[in-house]
Amino acid sequence: MMALCLMLRGVAGIAGVTGLMSLFKGTQGFDNTALAEAHPLPELENQFRFLAVSWIGYGATCYWVTLNLAKRSELVPLLAAITFGGAVARIHSYQRFGKPKQFHVTGIYTELLSGILLTYFYLNYSPTK
Repeated sequence: MMALCLMLRGVAGIAGVTGLMSLFKGTQGFDNTALAEAHPLPELENQFRFLAVSWIGYGATCYWVTLNLAKRSELVPLLAAITFGGAVARIHSYQRFGKPKQFHVTGIYTELLSGILLTYFYLNYSPTK
């Protein structure tokens, strides 16, 4: 159970930090010369910051689950699916538009592995099992 709790808190921390970075820096926070020099479309900037808040909310939900894992562990498969789904979306983007910066490629691996590990820890160490 401790492994599941630590994994969820790790995911919560990553989501919180990257979500806050995205919220406050917007699309201009990327290390991409073309994007940094161009004035972003208001729609893109708007959507990006909305999704940043959603990502922060996801992290807060992960942390909230750990505060009473015995009662809230049934949410872990949903959280794992969301994390894994994020990786699948990144892979689709990679295939369609090309390779992103290494930081975002690392995100693909991190999200794939996190989704799998959350599911593994849930199935093997959940307090409701």
